[in-house]
Amino acid sequence: MSTAPHTTRRNRPVRIALSALAVGAAAVIHLFAQAGMLFFRPEWSISTFRAYYPFDQLSYLSMVTNASMGDYAAVEPFTETGSNFYPRAWYLFLGTVARVLDLYPPTAWQVGGLVIQVMLVVTLAVTLIIMTGRPLTGLLAPAPFVLGTFAFLGGENWFTSMGSHAVLWGPFGVLHTLNGEAASLSIAGMAILLLLLAWGRDTPRARRIVLTLVAAAAIGALANVQTYSFLAAVYIASMVAAAWALVRWRNRVAIVLSIVLLPTLFIVGPIVFERFGQLPSLVFGLLPAIPGLVLLLVRAGPLVLAYFGIAVLAAAPQVVFTVLGIASDDPFLSYRVASNQNLGVEPGPGLLGAVVLLLPLAALAAAGVIRRRPLWIAYPIGAATTWFILATNDIWGPNAEPYRLWIDSFLLVAVGLLPLFVTAVIDLAGPGARTPDRAGAARSLRVGTVVVAALVTLTAAVSATDWIRFYQDDEVHGVFVFTDSRSAAHSDLARLADDGSGDLVGMDTCVDPQIVKLNSGAPVAFYNLGMAWPQERDAVQSFLADRAEGEVDLDTLAAAGIGWMLTDSACGDGWEQQFDGELDVADRAAYDGGEATLWRLPAP
Repeated sequence: MSTAPHTTRRNRPVRIALSALAVGAAAVIHLFAQAGMLFFRPEWSISTFRAYYPFDQLSYLSMVTNASMGDYAAVEPFTETGSNFYPRAWYLFLGTVARVLDLYPPTAWQVGGLVIQVMLVVTLAVTLIIMTGRPLTGLLAPAPFVLGTFAFLGGENWFTSMGSHAVLWGPFGVLHTLNGEAASLSIAGMAILLLLLAWGRDTPRARRIVLTLVAAAAIGALANVQTYSFLAAVYIASMVAAAWALVRWRNRVAIVLSIVLLPTLFIVGPIVFERFGQLPSLVFGLLPAIPGLVLLLVRAGPLVLAYFGIAVLAAAPQVVFTVLGIASDDPFLSYRVASNQNLGVEPGPGLLGAVVLLLPLAALAAAGVIRRRPLWIAYPIGAATTWFILATNDIWGPNAEPYRLWIDSFLLVAVGLLPLFVTAVIDLAGPGARTPDRAGAARSLRVGTVVVAALVTLTAAVSATDWIRFYQDDEVHGVFVFTDSRSAAHSDLARLADDGSGDLVGMDTCVDPQIVKLNSGAPVAFYNLGMAWPQERDAVQSFLADRAEGEVDLDTLAAAGIGWMLTDSACGDGWEQQFDGELDVADRAAYDGGEATLWRLPAP
């Protein structure tokens, strides 16, 4: 009598324990790979803020600050006027957490950003273990996030600079911000993994439906979190689903149409963009997927519509809000479209950076042909097509920051690819692998698989040189401490000015409005040009220009809605002397080495 079932039952606790250890180890490895360079810095604490491209990050943090004070209005966050079309669900969530738990906003930012990434790594580790049946494969989960783009081949940097502010870097570069994009990519990655668990193995129908509905809702909801990761997730899910349908049912007409529609996109796309604008043009980019999606709908039935419908509903709040803004000719939205110039991906760096994933994608497709596994063929086709289309969107129409979509696609393609590739390698070369009948062919297949797997591993390891350089780059790993006595003096005075009148607080060049906003929550005369615009944008901009020159004009202050001025004795522009006699001193606050003064403008 066979003892295999009893052996399996006895081994189950061991396998569960090994799986748990692998998942936990993967989470810890990821934390140290992505944040370990900060943990041992003497100035680091859970309440510090990463000095990593800080201007934009501090602007996003202003939305967290407002939400932490119970202000959820869709307004420009610094002045608390105008409109804010920027997707901000993640920042509102962090602000709510900070409000409920009484956390300092940077603490909520740091903890929330790390937790959502650990959730992605845990989900990836669990997916690897479930799909391969081998607990130790969970240890591979941190791997996609240390892949690089071979930037080190072109110089001393860990990233490749291109036109304007466009860059290419590995997933670690985008995750390190801990901002809404990093969070959105983490959620998108988890959604893709849920889809793999639903469709990449034999899954009961009810469970498959639930997993797919949850994934579809998550992908749709990303529209409210961050635009580019939402687009990347939608494109990958749509293109892979379409490719799966074409491979699964081999409809020649649909296959030919899909192939023809790809160059058609590049011919007709610019016309669509010119006539209808950026948003319709981005939808039009899904054109090559339409034949496959129609075939999927015809063959799979109305459940496909349910998946699509829940994604649309989840995306609706942000999409509808943006459409209304476009229809009203909002000047900020017009500016955002017009400002996307010279942000394309150069072919050389783009192809070089993609090699680390193109090689395993090609290998997975070959394995799919050998094993007749439609998903193994469809994923490489759909993922590569998505990557290509989004990275070239400046050529075929919308010109929506192609370099950022290249980066986001890189991360999401890598996350979905890892469990499929590892499963294929084990299937073709692992113990107990099914092999062709002929012994020679069986040995050749195993040897070939091992060689390809080794080549992929070596390529990935070499690409990670970028991550090593990133980890060692002290220039981008500083931290800000916003709780010093000087910042406290500025913020205490700003709180006095926050009297409910809506008057803005202006400040001299020695006072940082982003820090004042963070610590006080008061409306300040400042804004981020690329995020949202205040109601009196031109007047606020005039004040900021005067401020940069060390000058001030009381008429400009009044036009901008500024009712208070905050100055620092350490500033050498002489504003305190200029104000003396013209403005009233509301209060003063001393700090170590200086004094801050709050001035009240005369009533108009």
